[in-house]
Amino acid sequence: MNLKQEKDELISILWKLKNATLASQPRPVDFSQLLHDRNFRSDFIEQAANSSYSEIRHAAKRARELDARGPLE
Repeated sequence: MNLKQEKDELISILWKLKNATLASQPRPVDFSQLLHDRNFRSDFIEQAANSSYSEIRHAAKRARELDARGPLE
């Protein structure tokens, strides 16, 4: 898998996590901030990794792996 495919996969996972966690967030997640602010993204992924839903935890684990490979920009 090349870098562009990994970035595309990460963006797709983040979008799905944003929508999956929408009801549990005190306010809507700013997707632009999620893409461009690495600290915000890391915190968001960490919260998802602690979800009570295994599918969300699994997606967060994959997002964490992809995010560790480098910035989205």
